[in-house]
Amino acid sequence: MYCLWNAVAEWQRIEFNYPGFEKPPAVSSAFLELKATLNPRFYAAFRGGYESNGSVMDDSGGEAEHFLPNRQSYEFAVGYRVNRFQTLKVGYEVFRTADVPGSQDNVFGVQFVTSVHALSKAFGN
Repeated sequence: MYCLWNAVAEWQRIEFNYPGFEKPPAVSSAFLELKATLNPRFYAAFRGGYESNGSVMDDSGGEAEHFLPNRQSYEFAVGYRVNRFQTLKVGYEVFRTADVPGSQDNVFGVQFVTSVHALSKAFGN
């Protein structure tokens, strides 16, 4: 059986050291993507990610546990390579925001992805 796996992950933390903050705003985010090529035409993929916003405190003593709500997302997709320039993809994404109940931001999507030849060829001699 043909199956090729690919994994990609990233984590970053950004701190905004503005004047007037004893504890400056900071954002941590990460994602993990797993992709399995099932055969030359079909693949399946999963992607999960989060964004965490830290607490802040300014010089006047004002404090907040989070300056923005924390968020998480999970996506599963399957794709079919029509040819080397075109892919048809079907997927579902679950999007969660802290303190927001329900699934109002979830998305089911169908995408047709194609490539466009370089514009320089269109305007060239």
